[in-house]
Amino acid sequence: MAFTFGHLHAPTRQYRNAFGTPVYATAASEKRNSSSVTTVVEFDESSEAHPRRWSPAYKCFVEFCVIAIAWQVNYAAAISSVTTESMSERFGVSTEVAQLSTALVFVGIALGAVPVAPLSETYGRHPVYVSTLLIASVFQFGVAAAENWSTVLACRFFAGLFGSAPLAVAGGSLFDMFTPVPVGYAFTVFSGMAFPVAMVAPVIGSWVSMLSDWRYNYYISGTTGCVLALFLALFCPETLAVSIASKRAFYMGKGDQADGVRKPTLMETLDKVLFKPLKLLFFEPLLQFLTLYLSLAYFLFFGWLEAYPVIFGTIHGLNLGQIGLTFIPICIGMILGMLTLLLFNRRYGEILAKKGSVQPEERLLPVLLGGTFVPISIFWLGWTSFESISIWSPILSGLPFGYGFIMIFTGVSQMLIDSYKHNAASAFAGNTLVRYLVSAGAIMAARPMFLNMKPQWACTLLGCVSLSLLPVAVFFYIKGPSIRRRSRYAPSDGLEGTESLVMTKA
Repeated sequence: MAFTFGHLHAPTRQYRNAFGTPVYATAASEKRNSSSVTTVVEFDESSEAHPRRWSPAYKCFVEFCVIAIAWQVNYAAAISSVTTESMSERFGVSTEVAQLSTALVFVGIALGAVPVAPLSETYGRHPVYVSTLLIASVFQFGVAAAENWSTVLACRFFAGLFGSAPLAVAGGSLFDMFTPVPVGYAFTVFSGMAFPVAMVAPVIGSWVSMLSDWRYNYYISGTTGCVLALFLALFCPETLAVSIASKRAFYMGKGDQADGVRKPTLMETLDKVLFKPLKLLFFEPLLQFLTLYLSLAYFLFFGWLEAYPVIFGTIHGLNLGQIGLTFIPICIGMILGMLTLLLFNRRYGEILAKKGSVQPEERLLPVLLGGTFVPISIFWLGWTSFESISIWSPILSGLPFGYGFIMIFTGVSQMLIDSYKHNAASAFAGNTLVRYLVSAGAIMAARPMFLNMKPQWACTLLGCVSLSLLPVAVFFYIKGPSIRRRSRYAPSDGLEGTESLVMTKA
């Protein structure tokens, strides 16, 4: 006896996997033998086991698990910003070469994010989270125990490669549990909680390095990652409805493999995982703009991590631990931005309830607001970084920067999801590839730029580039619907509808 799967023939959208094709054949197509009896076992949003039917408290617990993974990865990636000098002395390399240990993490994340999303759609979120987090954490121990520079670079690269899962899959996990409007709130909370850890990492890491040894930062990171992986393996459930239904069929079939599941061919897999993200990136003007805007924001964000030691260490003479504390205003700004985004999400939900649909361009409103705060904060930082000006002025510039950055990241990410819908996984893959490669470049370029150009002119250059993108955002807010109508991959309709599944026993 075998199990097959099918869609509910109701006025709902067809569920599609990361490859953009229906995962299940219809129940009717499986009635090949007239003597067989087909029993339909529904598994849609009305089923108690469906993630969207979980209690609010349980959904919050699962989202916290996803946030915790992002905390771990962001902490592990950012911690090297305060160990650069110590590693430079230990291994006898220049400071610029030592920064490769951070840059290679982002190169690894960029390359790992492309295949990890479709892997999570095929095998489920849970095994991808647990396995990749555990492997990434093991490589953190490799950095801590390294006796030569080559080992450090190799371990940092693979830590990033396997640590890319939460950055690429988190949005999918949230969409598994929440319908379109609540998922906006969930994603806002995720963004507002996950990113400040990248600012907290220098605070913790700087004091650990001062009080003990730089290696303990990586021992701590590896240990917390392994403990978190064990916790997830024991207590965090699968959220992908397709995976839950497949496992249920497998166990009910007493080990028989389920029939009728439409598995992608090798060429389909290569096309969707490797080629389609590049097609979207090269031929979709909307995605090009979103990627450009977000990549610049990431360049500023991670370049900021490298610029602070120059401004507050070289110019103002703070020690490593004190420099770490200067990142706190950025965290506060991000939290304030998160609260503002909740108001935008409320407006988004009201439009959807009133009109029945809403255009993705509404997600650009917080981007327009955040896009004004970021250049202001950059000019503020640069032209108040003189030694003769109170140190509190450049420190407080982190408030509008954190506020603006989280508005840009969340708004752009939500618009990408709403615009590309079933093609969002491929769009995100191309977007993530570019923005983390740009982040790696930021790590290598920021410190020499701030040292050679001086903070005033380096910030002026970055501020002008950031400011020049604001009119482009206004253009896409106005002309976005007409651009999407000419797109092969971004539907021109607004956000509406939900997904549902059926499990059939033949």
